[in-house]
Amino acid sequence: MAVRQNNSIPLSLTHLIDSLNLAGTQTALVHLARGLARRGYRQRVYCLNNRTHPRVLRQLDEAGVEVIVIGKAQLLSGVGLLRLYRGLRGCQVVQTFLPVADVVGRTLARLARVPVVVTSIRARNVDKRGWQLWLDRLTMRWAHRVVFNARNVVDFAVAREGVRPDQVVVIPNGVRVAGPRPGDVPRARYRVPDGVRVVGTVGRLRPQKGIGTLLEAFPRVRDRVPAQLWIIGEGPLRAELEAEARRLGIAGSVRFWGERSDVPELLACMDVYAHAALFEGMPNAVMEAMAAGLPVVASEVDGTRELIREGETGWLVPPGEAGALAARLLAVLDDAEEAARVGQAAARHMAENFSVEKMVDAFDALYQDLTGFQNL
Repeated sequence: MAVRQNNSIPLSLTHLIDSLNLAGTQTALVHLARGLARRGYRQRVYCLNNRTHPRVLRQLDEAGVEVIVIGKAQLLSGVGLLRLYRGLRGCQVVQTFLPVADVVGRTLARLARVPVVVTSIRARNVDKRGWQLWLDRLTMRWAHRVVFNARNVVDFAVAREGVRPDQVVVIPNGVRVAGPRPGDVPRARYRVPDGVRVVGTVGRLRPQKGIGTLLEAFPRVRDRVPAQLWIIGEGPLRAELEAEARRLGIAGSVRFWGERSDVPELLACMDVYAHAALFEGMPNAVMEAMAAGLPVVASEVDGTRELIREGETGWLVPPGEAGALAARLLAVLDDAEEAARVGQAAARHMAENFSVEKMVDAFDALYQDLTGFQNL
């Protein structure tokens, strides 16, 4: 592997991503861009559609990363594709994130003769349609490497998305470990009555996240323990999920927070974190909860299995099984001492094995290896 010299010229790196809203992949991109900026990389981000969030844009700007929003209309008209092609010419490395940017980025980088193309797969994409998988298989050969954030996702991608084993690189997500811990934030700030326990989750309100299973499980928890369920995040299923909470008779105990800028403070007010996803890559939300010292109960899928050691750093339950989820949540709420022990072990596990610095180191080493500094 090539070793960077202190006087070397920084690499030119262009990121392509579908959107810059608040979500796990975007969080990973911000962490990566910030870390690489400190190492002198010259970076640019192309956002393919118009979905952006001010906080994400501000964080990238503060890191000195140029952001160019193409927009869906320009992309579909072909003007955006031409802008992208011109922007990629002369770039040393292209890194793509999320399905549309992966296909578009691999294709245009090939046409623009970019020396190094790195694409990524962030989840076991069981919800992709046949034509999407066909486009993946057609364009995947143009990537020099495919970065996975979880090893358990690789087999599906090799079998269905056209990834060759020699392209595979696994780089887990990184998480910041600083922030308030359980008990550091007064619950009165968020109107939690004395004696009421808080079960919480964070994520996009989409079918993948299994929020319906969590809602189905919660009445069994509330029947045994005075509790609130906090659902933090936005998405297309919000109205449907709110209606389901009313149907289940738990609407008064379920709080839909929407997008929040104070997620660390909200996590610090929770007693247990629940993650009911049906499939995943390596979920940032689970990692952040673990880093905050929360006991986590999560569905046993994909990258989540690589984060949680059963009974040591959290607990795993079968996906889609509300009864098993409710039973484990109740067991955690019934044993505060055990919950605290597991939460503390989870925080140590994140700090030792899943830091942002480790993630940035791995991407930096990958780019160095692939470029060989042939242009420096």
